[in-house]
Parts: sequence; structure tokens; C-alpha cells
Amino acid sequence: DFEAMRRAMLDRPRDFIYNTDGDDIMRYPKEKAITPEDFASIRLNFAKGTATSSVSYSPTISFGFFSLYRAGYPATNKFTEAGADAWICAVDPFWKKGLDNLSMALDFAHRNGMEGNVSIRMNDFHDAWMAKELFSTFKVLHPECMMERSLTQDGKPRYGAWTSVDYSEPEVQKMVRKFVREFCENYDIDRLELDFCRHLVYLRSVYFGGIATEEEVESINKLMHDVRSIAAHSGRKRGRPILIQVRVADSPEFCREIGLDVRNWLEHKCVDAVIGGCYFRLNDWKRMADFVHSCGARFYASMDETRIPWQCRHNKPANRQIPGRESLAFNLARYAEAMDAGCDGVFLFNLEGECLTKYAKVAPCETDGLDKIYFATERGGGGYSVKGYLNGGVRHRNLTYVDPSEPMQVEPKQAVAFGIRIGDDFTKAAAKGLKPVVTVLALTGCKKPQDVRVVMNDKVLSAAGNDDGLFSYAIDPALVKKGVNSFYFANLSNEKTTFNDFAVKIAFVK
Repeated sequence: DFEAMRRAMLDRPRDFIYNTDGDDIMRYPKEKAITPEDFASIRLNFAKGTATSSVSYSPTISFGFFSLYRAGYPATNKFTEAGADAWICAVDPFWKKGLDNLSMALDFAHRNGMEGNVSIRMNDFHDAWMAKELFSTFKVLHPECMMERSLTQDGKPRYGAWTSVDYSEPEVQKMVRKFVREFCENYDIDRLELDFCRHLVYLRSVYFGGIATEEEVESINKLMHDVRSIAAHSGRKRGRPILIQVRVADSPEFCREIGLDVRNWLEHKCVDAVIGGCYFRLNDWKRMADFVHSCGARFYASMDETRIPWQCRHNKPANRQIPGRESLAFNLARYAEAMDAGCDGVFLFNLEGECLTKYAKVAPCETDGLDKIYFATERGGGGYSVKGYLNGGVRHRNLTYVDPSEPMQVEPKQAVAFGIRIGDDFTKAAAKGLKPVVTVLALTGCKKPQDVRVVMNDKVLSAAGNDDGLFSYAIDPALVKKGVNSFYFANLSNEKTTFNDFAVKIAFVK
């Protein structure tokens, strides 16, 4: 009966899992009252009236640092940072009322018909450069568990941050078991979410440029088996299962090399669901979805904020880009792509406030007939590159990386092949009386149409417009396939050029 309950919980359809962190209590506006209602107004209320099915709340910033009343963790009311004159750290005032941010977030979710989850950042290293108050008591007491005891300037490459903890250390594993047990026993959680993407460094050997050993991997596997046992025991004790979901990079091979053996966790039923993707994407969503489904688990595509426009503006001089990555049409395209690939839903990360209300109004499976813009590359690292977590980690990337903040160099007569998965079903749009208008956009360093060749699904396209290297192509909708569409860009000139950006824009008209 208990297993049947677990399966029923897992099989319940979910559109959006909204992940939010504990900044709302640490940067609490001074004008707000110390009440659950005002607390919810800062972030959580924006999920109302949307297709959000589940709220994952993260009460932690760095390993072993929590602001939880029921679990009895120490907190600080001296959190200092730029802009602090506009807010306070409200941990202590809420504690005095017997409240903490996680308990209020869970209550909000359940009152509004959503799942309430705790999201644990398994090795967040914001404390490497942010306020010193984020440096946890655990790290003060166990500096030997960190990758290094201090930031060094020897010029040698590092993969991660020095304040990250080494999961091969027994004290680290002991601490994980401790806080997992406290979450499961003290809070009415539906899911225990282990966010390994914050951040993707878990072993000192990998931090210094190596690959996880069998012994190291097995040590973390044993920890995950223990986590499952703790959650199962607490679930049976309360009479309702606690599901476990993990957020990891969208490549089992990449994860294994940094010490996270996702395949083992799935095969031994340690986890119920996988959230794939984070600061970077390595594969088409279908590859990870098929892999997770083959093990009887659920897969959700992580839709993190794009960061490419931010990086383009940040560069000096600023990089040109195709507009649209910060639009509703962009997000709808990402949802359609994920659902076409067989994902079970979408995980929204770093999407807060009015943007959440705007972008989560439409369920991921209900986007047909709505305008979209599909990009060859949706998200850039923004300071968190695949190269920054694993020595040579880019070898696991199976997608062509077209990022205008880092333009690709293309030699004379060279061609760049790539694919874009399009999730639109034009027949459903036609049933609504809508016709698609399809435009392909290619941003290049070439200025002359005769120097550029763009091919879509084996058909050479003819440029309908040229805005100083931004070429546009009007496309017959019959050429568009539901699923992966093949493209290539060729530099026909006699000089090296750049391939900066690429998108397929779909607008629907009556």
C-alpha cells in the first residue's frame, strides 16, 4: 500500500515546479510586517493563478547554513550586504513567533493546492565571495572538509570554489544525513529535492582537475542509499511517502565523472525524479528523458534564466544578439521543446516576481498556436561554464554551442551543423483558425548575402533581409518538422568570420 501511494504521488501530472530560495527572509523589506501573509507577498504569491503544481523552497545558501526554527539551526541577524539599508534579516523576528521560512513556504503551497518541497543546495559556494555571515558553523568547525582552507593565488586551475566541501569526507556525509533526517522529521514536505547543481563540485580530486574514482563514487552512492532509507522511514512513520528528486547536469556521463552516479541512484530506486540541466545544457532533452524513464522515474527539464543577454550587455564592447531571449515567446518555445522531447514537466529556477506570473500562466503542453522564438542555444553560463566544474568537461557537450556573448569563429568555406527541436503542432493551431508565419534569423560576421549559406532540413534558404549581418529568411511552414530540424551555416567567403546567433521565430495570425 505504501509503495502504491508513492507511485500515485509520482504519477500525478505536474506542469511547473517553481524553485525559490531563502533570500526573501534574509533580505526582508523593512516596510513588511513579520507575518506569514507579508512573507508570502514577497515571492510566493506570484505563483497564484499560474500552472505551478509544486513549490520547492530552499532555506539554505551554503553547506550546513540554514535559517530553520524547527530544525534548531543557528541564524544571524547581522547579515550585511550592499543595499542593506532597505531591508533586514528577518530570521530572528520570525523565530520569536515560532516560524521560519520553510514552514511558511510549505503552508503556502498546501493551502493553494500545490506540493510543498524542501530544496537543499548540496554544495552551494556563494560563501566564497559573498557576506562572511554565510560561512556556516560546520565549515568553521571542519575546515579540513573544504576543498582548501583558504583562497590561494598560485595560478593553477581549480574546478569549483575553495569553500565547497568534499563529499568523500565522513564528517560531510554525517552532516548530510543529519539535515536530511531533520527535514523529513520536522517538516510536512512532499518531496526532498537535492539540488546538486548548486554547485557541481563534490570531490577534492575533481576540484584539482581529476576524475572521480570508483571508491569516491561508491561512497556517495552509499550516502544516497542512506538518504532514501531516512526518507522512507520518516514517510512510513507519518503515513505518507516522501519523494526524492535530484537536480543534476543533463548527462549521466558528466555526472559520473564528478562523482554523481545518477545511473546507480536510479537503478537502485534511490530517487523518484530527476531534474536535468542548470547553468549549461549538454544534450537534447530527449536523451535524458528517455534514460530516466527507462528506470521508471520522472524527468523535468530545468529552465534556468538565460544569462546570455546579461553577458552580451556585460561584455565591453557589448555583443550584438538576436532579440527575444527575455520574452514570453522564448519561454513558450522552451516549454514546447521540452514536452516534444518527452519531459514530464518543467522546473523553473531563478524566475521570480511578476516574471513568474507571466511565464507560468500557460501549461507547458498547451502552447500550440502561441508565438514562439526557438534559439540554437538558449542559455549561457554567465560565469558558470561546463568548463568550470570538470577538467575537459566540454567533451560531454552534444549540442552545438551558438552563444552571441562568445561568437564562434568560422574558417573560410567551413560549415557549422546543428539542430533545433521545434515542439509546435501546426494542425492544432489550424484547428483554432491560426496560420504560422515562420522566420529564420542568422546573426553572422559576414555582411554580404553571397558570403552566407543557411540550410534548413536540406533546403537552401534565400535571404529576405539583411541588417548588417543579421540575415532573415521567410520559411514555408511546410518545411518545419515537429521534432528536431536540421540546419547548417556555411561561411562562403575567403576570410574568417563569426557565427554569432541563430533563431527560428514562429508567429501565428488569423
